[in-house]
Amino acid sequence: MFEFSKSIIFSEAEFKNNAISLSSLMHAFEEIAVLHANELGIVYKNKVWVILKLKIDFVESLQVGKEYILRTYINDRGKFDCDRYFEILSDNKVYIKAIYNWCLIDIITRKFESLEIINYPVPVRQNKNFLKINKSEFVNLNNKFTFVVKKENLDENFHMNNKVYGKIIENLFQKSFKQVLINFEHEAKLNDEIILNYAIEKEQGLLMSKIKDNICFCSLVSFL
Repeated sequence: MFEFSKSIIFSEAEFKNNAISLSSLMHAFEEIAVLHANELGIVYKNKVWVILKLKIDFVESLQVGKEYILRTYINDRGKFDCDRYFEILSDNKVYIKAIYNWCLIDIITRKFESLEIINYPVPVRQNKNFLKINKSEFVNLNNKFTFVVKKENLDENFHMNNKVYGKIIENLFQKSFKQVLINFEHEAKLNDEIILNYAIEKEQGLLMSKIKDNICFCSLVSFL
């Protein structure tokens, strides 16, 4: 198991409705993934790591100002994708756990790069870990919102930063989450207009977004 850990303390500004915000978690996961990738030497010229799918489970409530351990690790990989795991712990108790499914993309061709170029000391997975959302469940999305991508929403690869998707989700649903699933289908760039159709049910929220005729991302969340 290839892993990397660091201590982390969340400030009051990173909480929303007395719970850690989704966007703050996604930012923390992104930062430690970058640190780990740099340590492993898997940062390549003209290639970028892109998240395809993710799942975050809110197991226990975090506290403002308390020190936790943020851990990330890799168990196995596919030919074109890799699952990266995250945990936030204290005294060996898991408070938050997540799994991100990543791929490596050539920034010129925009095609997947085989992970066979990476000398991971982990086995090639035998069974794919599916995090794919069943979009047939997305019916009667009777709420609508429009989001225009601005310069401050971009990352260094000039598409919308992952934590901005988290901010959109938490702003639309305005609830405390038990689990969050996101599937990224089409990247969002500067000045793109994202049309978000969503529904809030008793125990879950559903969100489908499009840029013109292309699905941008979809999300299925469950509430506490």
